[in-house]
Amino acid sequence: MPTRTTAASQAALAAATQAAPPPLHPTAPTLYTVRDLARCEPALTVGGIRDDLFHRSTNGLEESGAVIRRGRRLLLHRELYMTWLLARGRSAA
Repeated sequence: MPTRTTAASQAALAAATQAAPPPLHPTAPTLYTVRDLARCEPALTVGGIRDDLFHRSTNGLEESGAVIRRGRRLLLHRELYMTWLLARGRSAA
């Protein structure tokens, strides 16, 4: 026999399923994988980003704070990476 639900319980259920959890920190950066960053920035390629990561201890990327290591995965802070990339491009010109 099916159970009957009231309109109030249906409304409460609908509100609970639609409510998104609040962000952990309002200024927390969005972190990207290499592939995700390459998809978001059309001028960047996966190979180019990986080359930057491979040489991060000598090219200044490590000191920029743009690389976050989580286990084996490297995550990139998009704004810091792009700032580092633009500064690097200006000094090479």
